[in-house]
Amino acid sequence: TRFLTHGRDGNIHFWEVLNDDEKDGAVVAQKVLTVCLGASGYGRACVHRIPDQERVLLAAPSEARSCFQLYHVPEDGEASASLVFTSTVEAADKRGMLMALNILDENHVVVGYESGHACLHHVGRNEEISCVEGHSDVLMCLDFVPWQSTKDDQSNVRFKGFSGGSDKVLSVYTCETAPGTDGSSGLTMTKIQTVELPAPGVAQIKVRPSDRRIVLVAGWDAQIRIFSVKRLRLLSVLSYHEETVHDVAFSSASFISGLKQSDTDGKDGASPTDHFFSAAKDGRVACWRF
Repeated sequence: TRFLTHGRDGNIHFWEVLNDDEKDGAVVAQKVLTVCLGASGYGRACVHRIPDQERVLLAAPSEARSCFQLYHVPEDGEASASLVFTSTVEAADKRGMLMALNILDENHVVVGYESGHACLHHVGRNEEISCVEGHSDVLMCLDFVPWQSTKDDQSNVRFKGFSGGSDKVLSVYTCETAPGTDGSSGLTMTKIQTVELPAPGVAQIKVRPSDRRIVLVAGWDAQIRIFSVKRLRLLSVLSYHEETVHDVAFSSASFISGLKQSDTDGKDGASPTDHFFSAAKDGRVACWRF
């Protein structure tokens, strides 16, 4: 199991969990790779596994405050990361600091800006192919997942995404395949809906990757709100933290396997992927089970 940490010092560290060295229930992690960005800011790095290749794609802010870089990172951690792309879109400078990143595939990255805009960037052409105003103020976070249209919905939607900002809005987007002027086809991004939240400020958003049916919204008001992805119904509000919830993340089965058997396979039939974690300014990290 591997994970990464990204600090305000501009360094990204990749860590490997050493299950064989567990002592007294604690998990030991070893740092296996460091990527020095030379940039500090609020934008978080993100990774995307490249299918059928032993490497991952890392997106991170560059030294230019509105641009980003892509790295190839080997999964075995034996070699250093390779810089493969740096965005140079001049229009991005007008939107302020880069605040959020999400990799759709090897050629498409969604970027969130201080101006509240969410922009779809084509890596191969190094240009923005769609840009929409998602928020009236700073866009703080976003998350996109692959999407398959149902029999009742014959659209060309390939990805669905959400963003949160410093305002009181949860914005919803789709990325669809559309024909180009030269006869080729590409992606275009559209904001399709907004949901008003009871309090301003969203620090993080995560769609459950296993089934893409629910989305977690971590608020500045210390609440975690759970919405259905399809109809955007508010399913639950979780009140445990006392200050801003900075992050939420769904578990992987390999990580949760370290918990007690009764914690993961109880009478209610819960599986390891039914868990998620939250971390807040109050210093608490909580593990939740649906």
